[in-house]
Amino acid sequence: MGLPFEIKQRTIRVLYRIDQMLPKGLGVCLRNRTWPWGRPVLDCVQVHIVDHCNLNCAGCTHFSPFSAKWFADGEALAGDLAALRAKFRFIRHVVLLGGEPMLHPRCDGLIRRVRSICPKATLTLVTNGILWLKRDVAAMRALAACRETRARVMLSVYPPYHERKDELVSLCAEAGVPVRPVMYSDFWAWFEPKGGRDVRASFRYCRKTMYCPYLRDGRIYLCPQAYHMRDFAAAAGIDVPLAEGLDVHDASLDGRQILRWLMTPGRNCAYCATSFRLASWRNGRTNAQEWFRTEGKEHADDTEAS
Repeated sequence: MGLPFEIKQRTIRVLYRIDQMLPKGLGVCLRNRTWPWGRPVLDCVQVHIVDHCNLNCAGCTHFSPFSAKWFADGEALAGDLAALRAKFRFIRHVVLLGGEPMLHPRCDGLIRRVRSICPKATLTLVTNGILWLKRDVAAMRALAACRETRARVMLSVYPPYHERKDELVSLCAEAGVPVRPVMYSDFWAWFEPKGGRDVRASFRYCRKTMYCPYLRDGRIYLCPQAYHMRDFAAAAGIDVPLAEGLDVHDASLDGRQILRWLMTPGRNCAYCATSFRLASWRNGRTNAQEWFRTEGKEHADDTEAS
């Protein structure tokens, strides 16, 4: 039986802090828990199945309220993931999310495709579970696919559904799918609209707690936020640069180059604050300013940006 999730998270955070004190080359080895020879290992990659959602959460970290309807194409996703996988010994963790991934009518097929490409990876589906409560046919097929592929579910439970958390957990248990519910009452406001942050400080702050490379349209990005920031910025009336990404189909690019690049700040990091304020969860009409880190109770601090 593996270590509890909380212990793993604390261990990772300790490693990340040690990583900040090491030369860049050694840091890459430690962060990815790999050796400086042979094909390396990619610790994690995130993949959107859809961009849109059936909730309209103010402060959504993936900017879903501002995203148009988009559904991942199974063939394209399989080709991109296979190209990325070929550059590494293996990928430890693949996270399927959105948006609300079960809005995809063939979510079950995508789950099976991902498992066929990464047979040894930990496979996680992140969902709010609302469609399970409605016994949506496609969503129930996705749950069955999770069982067949040994995927686990990370259940995001928001205030209107807190009282139904046990029902959602029971549905997963009855289907034979491991589930970890996460109760949300607050979201972070962290966006810096002026884009004036020191990208190195923002990147260090982010990587202390998160490592979420993002695969999209044949390219790998530092994180989903870097890619989807443009949807949000358009709604907020802000000009942001397009996210930089690496072409995973480029034959001249190897896994070690990807890992080094994933440890390098990008220009979009200037829009990520090194502290955040908590905003009470709200569903409904959203205003872009609700994502701005302005006044309010702050968590962490800004010392690294100075």
